[in-house]
Amino acid sequence: MQNTNANAERSDRQLQASAGLKLFFSVADLWQLSTEEQMALLGNMKKSRFFDLKKNPGAANLSDDELDRLSFIANIHSSLAILFNDENQRRFLKTPQDENGDLPGAAPIEIMLSGIRGLLDMNDYFSSLRGGAFS
Repeated sequence: MQNTNANAERSDRQLQASAGLKLFFSVADLWQLSTEEQMALLGNMKKSRFFDLKKNPGAANLSDDELDRLSFIANIHSSLAILFNDENQRRFLKTPQDENGDLPGAAPIEIMLSGIRGLLDMNDYFSSLRGGAFS
């Protein structure tokens, strides 16, 4: 019975990874992110692994960290889609914000690229802008 549960868990995890990666690459295209930016958002993975995942997301075996990153990016995208049209999403992500605002002098994408903490912070920030609760 344990083997069946382990296989089901592995299968669920692989489905999550596949769906998350497909969404990620679609969002990365929408946001016009460079390959380097995409790799950084996924945790600074090696180029060969990145292109393997891009080519075959269904075969992905992702770490907890990578799954968390995909979840944050999906939530950020969802919030931005409520707040802005596609063009304004790109513009807002890449434009440094008012130094007196919540993001002093930084572009949201710069914060997201700083690491998992930056993704979490932007996830919370965009969730609050759209009226949602923090995660």
